[in-house]
Amino acid sequence: MLNGIDTGEYGSCGASEKSSASNSLQQNSTNSPITSNSLPVKREIVGNQDLYQSIKQGSQNDKFKILSSRGSAVVDARTNTLIVRETTKRLEEAKKLIRLLDVPVRQVMIESRIVIATNTFAKELGVRFGVAGTTPFGINVTPKVPVPGNTPTDNSINGTAIIDNALVDLAASNPYGALGMTLAKGADYVLNLELTALQDQGKGELVSNPRVMTTDRCVAKIKQGTQVPYTSGSSAATAANIQFVDAFLELDVLPQITPSGSISMRLNITKDEPQPARAGEQPPIRTRHLETNVQVMDGETVVLGGVFEGIIANTTNTVPFLADIPGIGFLFKKTINQDDKTELLIFITPKIIKDNAASN
Repeated sequence: MLNGIDTGEYGSCGASEKSSASNSLQQNSTNSPITSNSLPVKREIVGNQDLYQSIKQGSQNDKFKILSSRGSAVVDARTNTLIVRETTKRLEEAKKLIRLLDVPVRQVMIESRIVIATNTFAKELGVRFGVAGTTPFGINVTPKVPVPGNTPTDNSINGTAIIDNALVDLAASNPYGALGMTLAKGADYVLNLELTALQDQGKGELVSNPRVMTTDRCVAKIKQGTQVPYTSGSSAATAANIQFVDAFLELDVLPQITPSGSISMRLNITKDEPQPARAGEQPPIRTRHLETNVQVMDGETVVLGGVFEGIIANTTNTVPFLADIPGIGFLFKKTINQDDKTELLIFITPKIIKDNAASN
């Protein structure tokens, strides 16, 4: 800048490939403007076309120069010292410029919280109703084989409240409780009834809290997770090809501190989770992704977005006609109720790190 050249992105994050051009500029600061005839400079900055074009048109930048034709600037890399030789008037202008620009870059701490709240509810009521005996009776009743020492009616219930032979089998799957009873008994036959029920209710909250600190206008990225293996191309002649797919929790942010003290951020947040694989299938990956630009005041928390999912299902399994009989219709009916809710919320809180010492 002392030579009147626009530095562009030089000195910012992601411009490390331009450092060699800076060294060449510092080593070739002379009494005359830098031109494209300086072969060492051209070789060093050939990868930076914008800076090269600015130097190539050095004669057009004379009016922006701080240094006069009599002045020079040299950098001592070992002590990080800038040595400027110039007239008194131009030297004061150079000192003002350096005092304005040579300040520590402020840093920002970005804290995000990814909250996944779940509320699940399931209730299932079922019934099993049937007749058992030593000979077939009614519908779908098979003969029972007597066990020595037991009567046929005693052998019709297996001792675990489960009826072996049922006219109606609408029991709950994997019930937590069952009630079995004999409604009627005569000769070698019994009329059995079994009621089954289960109820599940669960509440959970999964919180992910990635945090990263970076300097103003510098990209920061942090990620944590696992790689899920996928197999493909397996046959009798060829071996299986194993590929790994990323399932990461990732925070990618580019902050910029505004003059008003707020922080403008370009955010890219991803939360991937591998799910249990079914038999014979590849494991699926559940993805949650957010990409946005937002401006937040220092220290404030903002909700970037959310997704709410709800599943409400009421299922009834019945025996036609018999389930409509008043009073005893429940013996031929099974009900399943499901009410699941899942909510995803993403919070972001940026904080400007205060400097402990001020620049001279």
